[in-house]
Amino acid sequence: MKMNAQFTREGKGIEPGKLRRPGFPRYFEIMRFEWWNLIKLGCLTFACCLPILTIPAAMGAMCVSIAAMIADKPQFLCHDYLTAFRINFKRSSCLGGIYAPLLLVSAAAASLYLFFMKSGGIIATVCGTAMLVSFQLILFSAFYAFPMVVKTDLPIKTVIRNAFLLVFFRDSLVRQLCIFCGECLAVFLIFWFYPYSILLSVPFLFPLFFLLSTYFSWLGLEKYVFYQEGKSR
Repeated sequence: MKMNAQFTREGKGIEPGKLRRPGFPRYFEIMRFEWWNLIKLGCLTFACCLPILTIPAAMGAMCVSIAAMIADKPQFLCHDYLTAFRINFKRSSCLGGIYAPLLLVSAAAASLYLFFMKSGGIIATVCGTAMLVSFQLILFSAFYAFPMVVKTDLPIKTVIRNAFLLVFFRDSLVRQLCIFCGECLAVFLIFWFYPYSILLSVPFLFPLFFLLSTYFSWLGLEKYVFYQEGKSR
């Protein structure tokens, strides 16, 4: 029997993006393969957050490292993290200087109104609920803003505008609900296993929650910001 098969012809190939699973399967896949890097990343970020004023830059550098995990790009974790920390220090600090007062004021106002809510005041109940919703919306926009500020060259004003537009109009409600459920689960675990959760939150809970928030916000950024602006770096 004569064999005429051709083994030298090139195949069509597979696009790299086709190999990635969408949604939660991809999230758990990252957890499976990057668990040790996530632990190191949590400890490294905690150490960089100790001076307090460096918290925004540490958050920005963490976004860069997690973005590399999401894109399945090789990285030298400590070196790349510290490089991103240094390069994006100014932009991340400016963004943090805007978001920190907003989050602190809304959280303090919500706590104050909820304290007076015990007396049964309707106005305090409505205002407390409104401030809680405001705090959550500002926090959601921060999850979009920090990856955007370290991965694009857009002005800070444009970054904040795009972040709030994604929260209110463009991005999927399902993604935001996933992040919110992750927040609730993290808070529950911290209080349920207190005081042991304080030690476990740095290497485990903190990086896993940040991976969750960055992963689902990254899907919206890829769809609406990086694709349209063409300035991702």
